Formats: sequence, structure tokens, C-alpha cells
Amino acid sequence: MPMTVHETLQAWVDRRLTTAQALELTGCADEEELWQACSSSDVAPRSVHYSVEDGPGAGRYVDVTVRVMVGTERSTVLVERRGEPASLYETREHGRETDGLGDAVEAAVREGLARLPPLRG
Repeated sequence: MPMTVHETLQAWVDRRLTTAQALELTGCADEEELWQACSSSDVAPRSVHYSVEDGPGAGRYVDVTVRVMVGTERSTVLVERRGEPASLYETREHGRETDGLGDAVEAAVREGLARLPPLRG
């Protein structure tokens, strides 16, 4: 029995399917379109767990995305946390896409950390 689009997206997020397989099965054009399909299908990104636990509360994370849509004369830079309004959305001269980007990412992470629920001890 074939997988539904939702099942395919979930399998891709869980790394049971490669990106190429997910693209073929869903008809999405690229990885960005796969992530958009995940968002509209309520498929949550997989939690990342590392081999070394960070202590109490490990497993909580702030998901920050940086996108640069590169043009010939100017580029659009977007820094966002999944499900939140963009922390940075600017059009910049081509060649200056990274100016101040570290500050914008740091601010997005700090805002995300402030929104995490308090640890229970």
C-alpha cells in the first residue's frame, strides 16, 4: 500500500527516507518545498538528541532558520524561529548578505530561549 504524503514527510523527517526519495514521492521541487509541506501537514521537525546529554532539561531546543535568497543585484536575508515571526527580514546589496548576521541569529536564539518553559527540578 503506498504511503500518504503525510507518512512520506514523517518518514523523511525521521530519516527513514532520503531527500531524493521524499521529493519523488511527494512531487515537491526541492528541500525547501518539503519543509513547507511538513509545516502545512503538521509534521514536526525531529528532535535532535546527541550522544552526550547536556544535563537536566536536555532535549529542549530553539530551532532557528537562516535563509538567503540570492539575487544578481540584491539578496533577501531571513532569520526566523519556526512558528514565530521573522527576527530579521531584510533586502541587502549583493555581496553584503552576511553583514551583522551573527547578531540577528544570536537575538533569535536568545528570544527563543526566553520562551522555553521553565525547567522542573
